[in-house]
Amino acid sequence: MIRLRREHTAAEADTQEWNHQLTHREVISELKQAFYDLYYIRKSLDILMKNKDLLDNFEKIAESRYQVGQTIQQDVLKAQVEISKVLDRMLTVGEKKRITEAKINSLLNRPQETPVGKPAEFKRAELTYSLEEMTEMATSGSPALKAQESEIMRRQYGVDLAHKGYYPDFAVGFTYFERDRNPDMYGLTLSAKLPLYFWTKQRPELDAARLNLSSAKSMRDNTSSTVRYQVKEGYTRAATSEKLSKLYSSAIVPQANLALSSAIANYQVGKIDFLQLIDSSVALLDYELKYYESIVEFHKSLAQLEPLVGTELTN
Repeated sequence: MIRLRREHTAAEADTQEWNHQLTHREVISELKQAFYDLYYIRKSLDILMKNKDLLDNFEKIAESRYQVGQTIQQDVLKAQVEISKVLDRMLTVGEKKRITEAKINSLLNRPQETPVGKPAEFKRAELTYSLEEMTEMATSGSPALKAQESEIMRRQYGVDLAHKGYYPDFAVGFTYFERDRNPDMYGLTLSAKLPLYFWTKQRPELDAARLNLSSAKSMRDNTSSTVRYQVKEGYTRAATSEKLSKLYSSAIVPQANLALSSAIANYQVGKIDFLQLIDSSVALLDYELKYYESIVEFHKSLAQLEPLVGTELTN
């Protein structure tokens, strides 16, 4: 009985430890995701500012061409409208920046007004595991599943203890008496607690313990199913984002840069209209933003997977 109680207590401690590890990994995951969000926001502001400077230059070119009668005033107005739209986006992104910085301070348990520096550049992670490998990692290393397994052990010991309630609880005692003028006396006692009225006490306790064990097993199965689904979802999102980031960096963004350079040259000699020039500029802006968005989404997906698989996937 004493051994069972000790093992029951140890299993409860294991459950609490695994739950602690899960909470720790979840907080670290949230902090990483907030860092990547702030990184994307900062990159967005840089790209928007670069685009604004480009539009300012377009406005000057359009103004010069308008003054010599080579274009219409609508081109100048169009440039001004696009500049205003970029400024509006910068205000929106700036608000997201303040919200994300506040979240980071909250996760770090710091005052909300604490300055948050500009995120440093980081080495891109790699998706080095297959879906099958990552699922196996989650099955064997998920803190959530480990906590559930420990809880099953604890409740199994509860059933065993309830079973013991059907039998007498024997106790052995040893006594020693020191006497001045007579030989010392030693005594050995044996006692037993008999489980009387087991049908009104022990049986309900055993039924409750069995129900608790069954409930723990059901929770474990549900958690296992949820973890497997979340791993597959996160892995698919990470794999897709990784492919997109490579496509944008190797093909789409370089091609959009070339298209914009060509559009600028052609507009200056009157081969294309101003709307085509603006379209090329907007396309490059969107592609550059999507490139960094895909990088950030990839790393956020890995960060979300870390509490599930129980190991670090990003720096």
